[in-house]
Amino acid sequence: MLKRVSVLRGNDIISKLYDEHQQFFVENSSVKRITKGEVIVEEGANILFVVFPIDSAVSIQIHPPGDASVEVLPVGRTSIIGGHIAIGARRSRFLAKTIVSGDSVWVPAADFMRLVNDNEHVRDVVLESVRNEFSIIASLKGCSTRNSAAYRIGCWLGILSDLCGRTHLDITQRDIADCFGIRLATASDSCRALKDDGYIDYTRGDIQVNKTVAPRRACACRDFYSLN
Repeated sequence: MLKRVSVLRGNDIISKLYDEHQQFFVENSSVKRITKGEVIVEEGANILFVVFPIDSAVSIQIHPPGDASVEVLPVGRTSIIGGHIAIGARRSRFLAKTIVSGDSVWVPAADFMRLVNDNEHVRDVVLESVRNEFSIIASLKGCSTRNSAAYRIGCWLGILSDLCGRTHLDITQRDIADCFGIRLATASDSCRALKDDGYIDYTRGDIQVNKTVAPRRACACRDFYSLN
């Protein structure tokens, strides 16, 4: 039991809850490994599960009419996927797609809403998470107009490493290009510049973030996540 609680506390939202609320997750959730490319929920689909990443990361994307999907923010252990159900949303406003493989906690949406409606503390924690998400989206949108691709990618890789709690990420340059809506050549040039700085190293299907090196090409968006 203690081991399962410690696993669930790998998500910062769950760890903020009182012990009796964490017990709810022990009894009503399942821990599931999600793999890169796996879709958690489609944009516009009914929210059937609320998902709490532990050491995985999920790309939250929108699909503009006539264009490819583009990421609005990455989320991980500091966030909830499907948390908008707590403010009345029945359908997902975004496409949520796994970008870094790892574990996550899945709770049926109906059970989650019962917990939220019956407990003021839980409701406050969830609503704070949703508000923070909107704030980060606004901040990242401003970043895209001010900084080069290399700076934005450097920050993004640092955020993913922080969210997952590890330095090796199962990400390719194609993944980066797709998330940012940029050409593969631009993603490759940016990664090469970051490698030359010593901030990352990469092999096929794997990017390693060197946290001992202060990134020369990274914007301040990482600060918005308030990660320890």
